[in-house]
Amino acid sequence: EVFPKGLYDSFISLGTSINLENLYGPTEATVYSSYFSTNELTTHSSIPIGKPLDNVELLVLDSYNRLLPLGVIGELCIGGSGLSQGYINRAELTSEKFIVHPFKEGERLYRTGDLARWLEDGNLEFLGRIDSQVKLRGFRIELGEIENQLLGYPSIRDVVVNVVEQNQDKHLVGYYVSETSIDSSELRSFLRGKLPEYMLPSYYVHLDALPITANGKVDRKNLPNPTLDIGDHYVSASNEIEETLVKIWSDVLAIEEDLISVERSFFELGGHSLKATVMMNLILRDLNTEVPLREVFHYNTIRSLSDFISRQSKQMYLGIEMGESLAYYPLSSVQRRLHFIYNLDKTSLVYNMPQTIGISSSITKDELEVVFEKLIERHDSFRTSFEFLKGEVVQRIHPEVDFSIEEYAGDDIDAVMSDFVRPFDLSKGPLLRAGLLRLPGEESILLIDMHHIIIDGVSLELVKTEFSDLLSGTELSLPRLQYKDYILWQQSSLYQSKLGVQREFWLSEYSDLPKVLELPLDHSRGSIRDYSGDSKVLRLSKESTESLRLLASNIGTTLYVPTLAILNILLSKLGNQEDIVVGTVVSGRDHADLKDIVGMFVNTLALRNNVDGSLSFMDFLASVKART
Repeated sequence: EVFPKGLYDSFISLGTSINLENLYGPTEATVYSSYFSTNELTTHSSIPIGKPLDNVELLVLDSYNRLLPLGVIGELCIGGSGLSQGYINRAELTSEKFIVHPFKEGERLYRTGDLARWLEDGNLEFLGRIDSQVKLRGFRIELGEIENQLLGYPSIRDVVVNVVEQNQDKHLVGYYVSETSIDSSELRSFLRGKLPEYMLPSYYVHLDALPITANGKVDRKNLPNPTLDIGDHYVSASNEIEETLVKIWSDVLAIEEDLISVERSFFELGGHSLKATVMMNLILRDLNTEVPLREVFHYNTIRSLSDFISRQSKQMYLGIEMGESLAYYPLSSVQRRLHFIYNLDKTSLVYNMPQTIGISSSITKDELEVVFEKLIERHDSFRTSFEFLKGEVVQRIHPEVDFSIEEYAGDDIDAVMSDFVRPFDLSKGPLLRAGLLRLPGEESILLIDMHHIIIDGVSLELVKTEFSDLLSGTELSLPRLQYKDYILWQQSSLYQSKLGVQREFWLSEYSDLPKVLELPLDHSRGSIRDYSGDSKVLRLSKESTESLRLLASNIGTTLYVPTLAILNILLSKLGNQEDIVVGTVVSGRDHADLKDIVGMFVNTLALRNNVDGSLSFMDFLASVKART
């Protein structure tokens, strides 16, 4: 079990002469593998697990069994003479956990499933289990890393960080044990200098003690649901605009109105860029004012935002109406792009969107099929196919489609997914398939695959929520609008006039085409397009991160702009050219009525910047900000 810093502090306060040591190790490696004497404790924010015992080898590896450098988090693997032979009568688990040593012929390593990293003094820091990694808004987060940093706060004795789902959104919540409650803004400020913004908890919950299971582990299932900490800084709305903004923030952030202070930041209350876009659309609907995204980051409290809105001219808000029923519909602009790419290679899996969801084995295939049939009935996108009519590609919404769940058995998920994920024929609906993998034991895996042309990430989260509600027996009202209504709205003269301005901008932006960026390669570029690749992670130091954050704050933007500027400079230097284009993805839901429609809205913008070597960095940064 983790040795909490608070427990160490309590022990030291007893004033005994007893030497306290922290030992770590799994049964598979004969119980003890490393030790750390607390006599060596200096500036550590947590109690390290120390250095290897005699005849023990400790390695921190990535998922490809490559050594990781100082400070980088990876899986702790154990070698040496203490390894057991494996698991009795469980050959598959043995081969999964006891692997061939990548650097020593004839030897083995045990994959612990624990996250760790090397500290500068040669000790190892334990950061929790790999299965405590979570993915939140596209970022992979180690909860143990947040816990270790929170433990560094002077009066906190114990901590656990969890992901809690509330009102169709997921939040990081920090539960801490201390003598008295600590103001959330103070904890957030403490962590801001140590962790990136996406790792800061949205909520902090004070507990007298963490709930513990019968065998002494933290009982995460019995952690209380968080409530927003108003603290001593609550200020109520003072005018009509502020009152309307409180209602909008309550809707977007899923927070009760009387908990929203007009002087709290949108982002401190759990907001992020996607929610900011939804908020902008609702402000246009309810206050007839268009607020650019850049202003949301600048005026991020209700008080400052209200002042900004009061100085703007009013605009007429027009809602999206239900369109007429047609035999065929045109494609949206983003669908045309995806259909064009599809026709270049109909065997490609690039735009498949596979998902796996763990479910109880007690749920039957028939029950699941009933839920899917209700989802297919609710959303036109799941009954859509694409075909050519008089030389033009159109989409057809079928009144009903054939659907059934494919069944699989075994425990090799990779092999099953390889068989399950296959190309879609866009001329045949539904562009949705589901599979059920029955695993030995109490859990099964629900497999889902959809083509991107009918759904995006925001839609996927909406469908997951509806799936859960329908499976539990909740009755859902039919959505007012469907994707076809969005398509017909795109054809309207008002939308086309707005699109005309955008079209002029982009045609002007690319009136002359950039050269292909020739990066230095260690192999010649192939003639056939290949989508294989890899992800590389670079972790900046605390000092560099703080400098970047301060830079972004000084120019009134997010970290995105200085990071984009630096990337442009890097690519310019590597490719020895000044004209640089970087693609970036935006949600594309630019109207309040689009937020609950299942369909494909995502747009990719090709941001073009000229890295003029005669400019200072600050001048170039200002240029990138303005253009972005």
